[in-house]
Amino acid sequence: MKKAILISIGGIVYGVVLSVLSFMLTGAGHGTYVLILVSSVPVFLLNAILPENLLFIILFFGSPILWAVAGLFSVWRSGRRRLVFPVVMAAHYSGIILLIPEFYGGWRQSTSHLWGSRDEQIYTLLWFALYVSGQIALWVVYRANKHTGMNKKYL
Repeated sequence: MKKAILISIGGIVYGVVLSVLSFMLTGAGHGTYVLILVSSVPVFLLNAILPENLLFIILFFGSPILWAVAGLFSVWRSGRRRLVFPVVMAAHYSGIILLIPEFYGGWRQSTSHLWGSRDEQIYTLLWFALYVSGQIALWVVYRANKHTGMNKKYL
């Protein structure tokens, strides 16, 4: 159980750092929202059913919630529960590929602000390095818990 809590806390930290870096790149509305959307897909889809003025709250807090939940699911090893993590990750990855270009006019237009100033370039590279590292870490945890994960009695 301690392992699940620690990994979930790590997911929260991962999500908060991704959100902060992403919001820095929004440039007070003059930058791009692509990275904050990538950080929180599919959670940002809640905006479709909630009032529009909650968009920034959903986007900022969606990422920490998503990655905390993904971290928790990554340590489950029992039968059907073990399938939740790949399903969450598949929803995340397919959301990146399918939803963002449709909502925001394609990757070229949406990402043109990522490489403007030197600061934007640094924040974009930091975000990318952190995002990829976190994805690798989640999948490593998932694979490592295939046979040595948590027992059912703790869940």
